[in-house]
Amino acid sequence: KTVLNIRSDPERAAVQAANARAAGLHYIHAPWPAYELEPEHLAEFARIVEAPETGKLVFHCRSATRVGLIWMLYRIVHQGWTREQAEAELRAAGYDDDAMATFEFCADDFFERSSMQG
Repeated sequence: KTVLNIRSDPERAAVQAANARAAGLHYIHAPWPAYELEPEHLAEFARIVEAPETGKLVFHCRSATRVGLIWMLYRIVHQGWTREQAEAELRAAGYDDDAMATFEFCADDFFERSSMQG
């Protein structure tokens, strides 16, 4: 089992790392930006998700914006989902209209800045 912390706060990361290890969990701190995710971040996320040693994964950020966005991009780019399918999954997970508007804006920005299709 793995905990992936994608917040940028190093002090809390140290505490979380100690707590995760004490509970027997693998801990990864990957401080990614909240809105301007790069293809490198998505590639690193895919490596973590798809690595057999990761096992079950719990990942978090501060407000769940990065979590929703990186998951949406992962589904589209690495798993071949349509944008509509990925957005429907996020809505089913409880993301509201404000969050969805943020994801749509950030995804548009991601695909404009990268050579990836979405």
